This record gives sequence, structure tokens and C-alpha cells, in this order.
Amino acid sequence: MGYNFPPGWERQWATMIQKHAGTYLRDIVGVVVCTVNTVNSANRTCTCTSVSGNAQVTYLNVQLMAGSNNGFVVIPAVGSTVIIAASKRNNPFVLMYSAISEVSISIASSQQGGNPTTYDFKSGLQQFNDGSYGGLIAAKNMVGETDMGLQNQLTALNTQLQTLITLITSTAYPGLQAAAVAATFGTPDLPTADFSQIVNPLITHGK
Repeated sequence: MGYNFPPGWERQWATMIQKHAGTYLRDIVGVVVCTVNTVNSANRTCTCTSVSGNAQVTYLNVQLMAGSNNGFVVIPAVGSTVIIAASKRNNPFVLMYSAISEVSISIASSQQGGNPTTYDFKSGLQQFNDGSYGGLIAAKNMVGETDMGLQNQLTALNTQLQTLITLITSTAYPGLQAAAVAATFGTPDLPTADFSQIVNPLITHGK
């Protein structure tokens, strides 16, 4: 003689057992060692495949931070090992890293609609905000420079030289005119200042 169980009895029994065991509606979290397959820096996520446990499991949308907005995020290197926390009720997220390719810090602006302050560190490069101002000045290589800066000093020197040339070539003294012609005075070819020795391209900053 068979028993006729009501519809949904399996779920009811499972719920009853979970309540007696104290696990009903509780999240179960496991720690898994994985290899990073791909990284989505914009969404602050990665995909990885487990290397621990009895079977290989690929985890999608593994979170690198709490949300894809301002904050602190570490980008793991593809192929590196990470330890993730995987649960039944939440997206998995990275706990520890073996190798990283980038670190980014974004601090929300205190002004309405203002841009966040950002710091990006990757592959030997450091960028503060948007990097539009170029590399930072290497102060050690600026010894002897005035507050005007190298380019301004060259511009001022060019102006003074032009004045001197005009004075010499227009003087009423024939001797000075002949000397100026002999010296082939003309408009000087002012070279563009070379700042390569005083700018550090590995550390850029901007607004």
C-alpha cells in the first residue's frame, strides 16, 4: 500500500530539517582556491576556476569590491591564484591575491556632481586623477632653476636678444652696422625647451 504525499512535501520536509538543524535561511560560505581566467576592470569582477575540491567549478562575476563605483579595488593578474569566498545567497568575492596587475583608489567628491579623486597604480606607472598635466617634475634635476621655469627664461632671453639685434642693426654708427652685417645677425632660432630630464613620465597627475 503506497502513501499519497501532498504536493510540495519534499520542500516542507527540507525546511523542517533545516529549522531543526539551525541552518534555515542561513548562508553557507565556503573558501575556494581558484585560477583567474578573465578580468573585467570596468565592472570590478573576474571569472575564475577552482583548483581545490573534488571537481573544477568556474565562478562567474566574482566581485573584486562591494560595488562598481568609488572605493578601493585590487585587480588580479590573469592566470594568477586567488582565494575566494563562495556562498549560496551572494555573489562570490575575492579574499586574497597571489599577483595583481593594478590597484585603484577612488574617493568620492564632497561637492555635488564633482569628479572623484583617483589614484591608479599599474605596471610601474602611477596616475593621480586624469593624468592630463603629464609627469611630475623631478625636483633633483631642477637645481639652478628660478621660479619662472626653463621655458619662460628662454622666452625672456629671446625678447632681450631681439631688442639688442634691433638696436645694433638700426644704429646710426656705420661701424656697428657693418659689424652686425658681418656677424649675420638675424632672427634667432630659439629651440624648444627639452624637459625630458626634469619630468618623470612614470608618475602623472591631472585634474
